[in-house]
Amino acid sequence: MALLPEVVTTLRLIIGIWIIVAGALKFQNYFGFIRTMKQSKLFGDRQATIVGYSYPFIEVLTGLAITLNTTLFIPALVIVFVKQILTSIGITLMIRREAKIENLGSYGTLIPTPLHWIRLVDHFIIAALCLILLVNVGW
Repeated sequence: MALLPEVVTTLRLIIGIWIIVAGALKFQNYFGFIRTMKQSKLFGDRQATIVGYSYPFIEVLTGLAITLNTTLFIPALVIVFVKQILTSIGITLMIRREAKIENLGSYGTLIPTPLHWIRLVDHFIIAALCLILLVNVGW
């Protein structure tokens, strides 16, 4: 059963704006976010630096593509879906290691997001919304 166009538009805006805001907040203290990535110990130092430098740009650009419904809408939606799943796997690994992390950097350094299972919930919600849209737009 296909979703009404208004529902698709609403989901697209929720996902896109959520991702834009998350990326934009990382730019508020860009180098602090990079330090946060290194402190997570999920990546090696070099990989954490690459992820830290690129993540805010990826989020803002994919969020814009989704919000503005550009021709890159579906690839951007796939990128966000994969990013949410991979981030959820990383959070799960850190929880299993019983890591003590005060800020995952989900919203940069401005809004601290401690390591907690609730982080999985918001990542899975966005991933589920992406999947619903992908199925309904004929992917």
